[in-house]
Amino acid sequence: MELADTDFDIAWKAVRNHFRKPSPRDYLSLDVPLEQIRVDTRQTPTAIEEDVRSAKARGLIDASWPKRDPLPRAAAEGLVRARAEFAETAAAIEAGGAGVIDVPRAPTVGPVGRPMPRGEP
Repeated sequence: MELADTDFDIAWKAVRNHFRKPSPRDYLSLDVPLEQIRVDTRQTPTAIEEDVRSAKARGLIDASWPKRDPLPRAAAEGLVRARAEFAETAAAIEAGGAGVIDVPRAPTVGPVGRPMPRGEP
């Protein structure tokens, strides 16, 4: 009953993630997959606050949105897309492929020790 509203794939992933931990419990009680589902779906208090800050910074929600309230579905999906696009761009930059940022060279200032023009006192 506790997992009736949870998608099977999400629940199955939570169970697998639990047993992949360095020191999982030998048994599986209901609290284990429920907590893992909260972590995997970013429903822990820390993850919610991080997502709200990130969504506000990207303009996905109003700046007045409470920091501890989970994001609306549309904003959460937009944040997932934005993070995926950022990850793709970062990977392309690291690989030196498409999306490389061209950094202009520093301006030339001339030889060091050149006399500075003096104005009228």
